[in-house]
Amino acid sequence: MRFRANPVVITTDIEKALLHEGLNEDDPDATRFLWLSNPSDQTRYLQTYRFISVLFGATCSPFMLNDTILKHLQHYNITAATFMERDFYVDNMLTSLQNEDEANTYYKEARAMLKKAGFNL
Repeated sequence: MRFRANPVVITTDIEKALLHEGLNEDDPDATRFLWLSNPSDQTRYLQTYRFISVLFGATCSPFMLNDTILKHLQHYNITAATFMERDFYVDNMLTSLQNEDEANTYYKEARAMLKKAGFNL
């Protein structure tokens, strides 16, 4: 309920966050899965696919995304980064500020920081 401490509230999320978080080049084999190309034709072989980004729905996915965001934010020494470290939950951010000018500045800084990491806020 910390976001209700100030009169101006900002809520946003990172667009397609997990799709922008790639796997290490050595890891796609660990995410291999089989796909039956034509279920009605039993003579067809199974096809092997591999994920190249973090799997949506995997137990570790929220942790991996949060860790990536926090590591990126550590490179910044501005108020927006401190707020973001505190106010992110998975790919959602919810915070409040004193006035609209602070909110606009915060949003611009937050968006710029995440854009450098390849995310769209």
